[in-house]
Amino acid sequence: MPGGLYHLGGLSLHMVRSRGLIQFLLLCFFLLLQAGCLGSMNSDPPTRNFKEQLYLDARLNFSIQHPLDWQRLQKPVSAIDYRPDTIVWSIQDPEKKLPGSGNMLIRALPHDPTQQLPDRLDAFLEDLRILKSQPAEPFSHPAGKAQVLRTQNDDDGWLIIAIKGQQQDYIISINFTAENFNSLLPVFLDIVGSFLEVVPPEPRQN
Repeated sequence: MPGGLYHLGGLSLHMVRSRGLIQFLLLCFFLLLQAGCLGSMNSDPPTRNFKEQLYLDARLNFSIQHPLDWQRLQKPVSAIDYRPDTIVWSIQDPEKKLPGSGNMLIRALPHDPTQQLPDRLDAFLEDLRILKSQPAEPFSHPAGKAQVLRTQNDDDGWLIIAIKGQQQDYIISINFTAENFNSLLPVFLDIVGSFLEVVPPEPRQN
C-alpha cells in the first residue's frame, strides 16, 4: 500500500527503557519496511485517490493502514461506553465523493477456547444491538482464520470480521450510511486486508 504517516499508540516511559520494547519496535520497523517494499513491487497503477497512514498499536498488538483523514476517537475512561480493548475511528468517503459518515472499530479479545468465531460475532452484534440480516461466511485474511458478516438496515450498513490471531482474537467493524455503503465496500475490504497482528517477541531467557 502507498506510504504515509506512522502513528504509534500506547507507549509509556518505563516501557521505552525495556529491552523487550526495543525488540518489539525493531519488529514493527521490519513490518513497516516490508509494507513499503511490497508497495514498491506492485506494478499496477494506484486505484485509490487518497493518502493513507499506518496506525500501529503497541498496546493491543495490531497495525492497520487507513485513509489519512479518518480520525481516531479519544473516549475518556469515564465514558459509559469506554472499553480499553477497543479503538474507534470516525470515517468518511476517503475520496470525498459520497456523502455520509460512519465508524471503524477494532477490538482485541483474549484467546478463549470456548469462544469460536461465530460466537465472537454473535456477542459483538448483541453488544452493539445490531440485527443480523445475513449469515456469516468464511473469509480469507492474512492475520488468521476469519469469518465475515455483512448486514444492513434502512440507515446503516456493516462489514464485521472476526479473526483468530496468534495470541488474540480480533473484531474489525466498519459501518457507513446505508445508501453509500455498497459503493465504498471495496475500499473497506482493502483497508481490512491491511490489518496485521503484531506479535511481540518472547523475552530472552538467561
